[in-house]
Amino acid sequence: MNNKVLYFGNFNFKTGFSSINRALGISKLFFDSFQMEALIFCKDYDGSLEGNSFLASNKIKIKENGTKTKLSARWYENTIVEEGSVKGVVLYDFPFALQCEIYKFCKRRKIFVISDITEWYDTKNTPVLLKLPKKIDVYLRMNFVHRHSSGLIAVSDYLYRQFLKKMGRSRLIKIYPTADFFLFEKKEKRFAKKSHGSTTVFCYCGNSGRGKDRIGQLIQTFDGMKARNAKLLIAGCLGANAPHCQNNGAVEFCGNLNRKQLIELYQFADYQFIVRKPTRANSAGFPTKFVESLCFDVVPVFTSVSDLSLFKECGIMLDDCGRLNKKLIASLANEKNKMDHKQTAVDCRFMADWYLPEFKKMVGEIINEKSYQ
Repeated sequence: MNNKVLYFGNFNFKTGFSSINRALGISKLFFDSFQMEALIFCKDYDGSLEGNSFLASNKIKIKENGTKTKLSARWYENTIVEEGSVKGVVLYDFPFALQCEIYKFCKRRKIFVISDITEWYDTKNTPVLLKLPKKIDVYLRMNFVHRHSSGLIAVSDYLYRQFLKKMGRSRLIKIYPTADFFLFEKKEKRFAKKSHGSTTVFCYCGNSGRGKDRIGQLIQTFDGMKARNAKLLIAGCLGANAPHCQNNGAVEFCGNLNRKQLIELYQFADYQFIVRKPTRANSAGFPTKFVESLCFDVVPVFTSVSDLSLFKECGIMLDDCGRLNKKLIASLANEKNKMDHKQTAVDCRFMADWYLPEFKKMVGEIINEKSYQ
């Protein structure tokens, strides 16, 4: 009996755990709905989740697929054949040409293909020679190829509305980043907050080299502060345009952290900044760090991009301009205000079970119909 789902994407275990967390949440939905086993293929997997009870109880496996991005459809076709008993494939933010080839291959073998869309890529930080090819690829995938998939999962209301007219409600579902695995980690590691003395610890964790966040404004605001009771920890890749720091002790660069190190950082952090620019790319996505912050008792300080304005009770939402200044930082660092911003429970819309009835209905109809066969 074919009862296996393969999850393909440009997943990197070392530098892109947010996308892997999404794959884990949706794989859990496949198991809860249809008892399907899910295999997630990613680069640089260190085997640290082998024997993990969350994965085992939901029949999820993570498989290493080398260190290079697979640009040929042949590798995916061979993998589908080698695995055997494959009922469906999920493609996470796939390029146009690859999707077309995989669609044709899977249709011949009566395998459904679901597109998981979390980005509307721009070309702002793309090398000059690659700008036009990337622009064409994004246009074709967002306007044509995605709608030919058996079903589509959108991460935000912006993407959901973009595809609603092209696909209809029966083949489309909106699923936010899920908290299930983060909460499992928290319990498994016996996570507990630790004191940093009288200092209020702010953090930024992410890849600012992609141009999503106002990291320069954030660093400059802290770098110019004289207060000793506020500190900014920065984890991740800053990119080439990060501003120079005066090195006054208010900003500390932690570099790229693995999962264990990141969770240790959250033990000391009081707030996390998610200060994003109002671009189409940011409106289309949804920051997994927002959900991760809630799970690890870190109060998010955020701008109202994407659907974040729907969750303003979960943290501190800045005004539309996303202004960051020394006065705001000093106010957040105040001990009385810290007590006022006690952590709320994780919103039910970030739990996989919230989507179970709708997901089961959509995928069930896909399995029963003949459109992908």
